[in-house]
Amino acid sequence: MGRRIKAAIREATGLTVTVGIATTKHVAKVASAQHKPDGLTVVEPSQTRTWLGRLPVACMWGVGPKMQQQLHRLGMEHIADIANADARHLTNLLGRHGEHLHALANGLDPRLVVSQRREKSIGSERTLERDVKDMREIELHLRRAADRVAVRLRAKQYVAAGVRVKLKTSGFQLLSRQQVIDPPTDLAEVLFDNACKLARRFSTRGPFRLVGLATFAIQKRGEVGQLELFTETPRQSKLEATIDALNNKFGRDAIRRARDIGEPGTVMGSAPTLDFRDTGDGADDDEVTDHFEDDDHL
Repeated sequence: MGRRIKAAIREATGLTVTVGIATTKHVAKVASAQHKPDGLTVVEPSQTRTWLGRLPVACMWGVGPKMQQQLHRLGMEHIADIANADARHLTNLLGRHGEHLHALANGLDPRLVVSQRREKSIGSERTLERDVKDMREIELHLRRAADRVAVRLRAKQYVAAGVRVKLKTSGFQLLSRQQVIDPPTDLAEVLFDNACKLARRFSTRGPFRLVGLATFAIQKRGEVGQLELFTETPRQSKLEATIDALNNKFGRDAIRRARDIGEPGTVMGSAPTLDFRDTGDGADDDEVTDHFEDDDHL
């Protein structure tokens, strides 16, 4: 099955993926980070604890640089060190996170695979044909992403209470920042303005090979309390709704921004991604992780 998934993705997009297969979500996730690029790792049920144990603690999902430092100070270099530790002692030292790490290190993860669930975020990102560094170029791609995301929000009758910007450097360092939007919105103009403010706050100046924007804390428009009268300009709302209607009737690019005319293509390849799924951590600092280079997603 793993080989068939890899082959189907390569045929459809030209991209390679690395697949991990195991008895729990966490172990499969750790396995998917092994043997990159284009790898396939299968962890047999009877070998789960042994296979995990020899990996460094940094391989565990949820163990960032700060947690690594804490674990190293406690003399825990490998996942086996966490698995063999006393669960109560870990909980006393690290709180509930210690109990959680102890379970994961022993190959225990009660979470079920859910094939259908309500979207936690809606986002769009592009892997670029050439790296960008100039803020004006970054904002061009954020503008396009804001337009695409806003169309999807309105099509589903959603509004978003938060926006997130993601940039990936040419050295594959992934940076993200997010902030709350009050009141929630489905307007591209509002998403774009907030995304530009976030983009200017990154300390890393690039060059960047991927630019993305996502909305989070989304909810049905009817579930939101009464919006303030003057927060969303009626003219802007009518304009974007009219553009939606024209593009639906005459094609996606029937109406385009003048600045987009004559611009070259922006993507090397495209595929679904979960990079922007809301993790619920509310992080606001530059966040360094490793994800796929992908396209529009839900």
